Amino acid sequence: MNTHVKVKTISIDAALIRGAQNFQANNNVRYYLDGILLAANGDIVATDGSILFKTYSEELKQSGLAKDLILNIDGKIPVSANTVVFDFTATDDDYQGATVVRCMGNRGTKLFEASTIDGRYPDYTRVIPATRHETLPKLGRNSNKPLPIEPSTVALNPAFLARLTIFKGGMTMHIGESHEAVTCTPLDAHWPAGTLAIIMPMNDKNSASLKGRDMQGTIT
Repeated sequence: MNTHVKVKTISIDAALIRGAQNFQANNNVRYYLDGILLAANGDIVATDGSILFKTYSEELKQSGLAKDLILNIDGKIPVSANTVVFDFTATDDDYQGATVVRCMGNRGTKLFEASTIDGRYPDYTRVIPATRHETLPKLGRNSNKPLPIEPSTVALNPAFLARLTIFKGGMTMHIGESHEAVTCTPLDAHWPAGTLAIIMPMNDKNSASLKGRDMQGTIT
C-alpha cells in the first residue's frame, strides 16, 4: 500500500506559542507535559501540573488538523517573532514525523525543530471551573449585592506571579471555594477570548507533596 508523504503548514500567532511555552513542564515524570498541546479544536494548552495555560487560535482550528498533537520545541520562541509557522512532515493524516518551526518577525526568520510526544494529554477541561465567581473589585464597596464567597486569603508562590506577567495588560483573578482553582484571565484584548491561566488548588490532603512548588498556603 502506497502512502502519501506531504508537508502540512500551520501558521499561529507567536505570542500564543510563547505563552504556552512559559507553562509547559521540563523533564517531568509525566513526559507528555513536556510539550504544548495543539488541539484540533483550536485550543493551545500547556501545564506543569501547577499552573495550566489555555488559549485559542482560529488559524489552528481552520487548519484541518486531523488530531491533537503534543509538540516539544527545542528552543524558546523569541520575543521578536510575530508568527510561528509549523511545517509538519505528514504521512496521510499522521503528523508524527519531523516538524520544522519557523519563527518569523522583523529580525528575520529563526528555525527550530520540534518533536512529537507520543501520549495522551490530560483532559484539561476538567480543571476549568464551570462557573466563575464575581471578583471583589467589580462588586464595589458600595454595592448592595451580596458577596458570592466569604473574604478569602490567598498565598501564592512569587514565582507563579512572575510567570503570569505574560499578561502585560493586567489580569483578573477569580477566586471561588477552597476546593476550586484560581482562574486568571487577561484584561488585554490582544489575547483571544477564552485565554486563561489556572492555578491549581492546594489543600491539607496534598499540601505535603506540593509544598515548595505549588501554592504556598491554602484558600480559606
